[in-house]
Amino acid sequence: MKKLLYSSIPILLLTILSVTNFSCSAITTISNLQRLQFKLGDVHNFNIAGVKLSNARNLSDLNLLDAGKLTAAFASEKLPVSFTLDVLAKNPNTPGGYENTTSALTRLGWRLLIDNKEVLDGVVNSEVTIPGTGQHAVIPINVAFDLWPFFNNMGYEGIINLALALGGVNGSSSRLTLKATPSMQIFGVMVPAGEITIVDSQFN
Repeated sequence: MKKLLYSSIPILLLTILSVTNFSCSAITTISNLQRLQFKLGDVHNFNIAGVKLSNARNLSDLNLLDAGKLTAAFASEKLPVSFTLDVLAKNPNTPGGYENTTSALTRLGWRLLIDNKEVLDGVVNSEVTIPGTGQHAVIPINVAFDLWPFFNNMGYEGIINLALALGGVNGSSSRLTLKATPSMQIFGVMVPAGEITIVDSQFN
């Protein structure tokens, strides 16, 4: 009986150590995950109905061929757009958490809003390493959807001006909002944070 008891002690200790290590790793991961801050960066490679807007400031900058393509697309009630939106993620220089520890973001679920109107959702499944405190990483999100169903009530000029505000010469992500749920993996288990709101004006 004593032999059985003594032989069980190493197994028990290993179990306790494993649980303790898992708990410590979980606490560290969750702490780092909760400390991460995000901000919208630039909009790249904006394309609407086959027309690139990167050299245009307003409607008058469009040549006849491009203007014709956009007019025809609007008349057909289809205005497909595609672009890449950069999301900046950083470990802030704030007390608490685990400084100088890189964070591996495993998954980022997201919902994209334009002028507070949700237009698309998706997931980034590729792992992103975010450096230690005070540094940031860029998470590119490729976006493609049809503008027409959401903004046709703005009329032709209104919807093209919206596209220019996003992807033109002076384009920015200021009219975009990203609702995102970042997650990290601990020993094969996905640990999500709560949904956060990401804008271009500040890190949240």
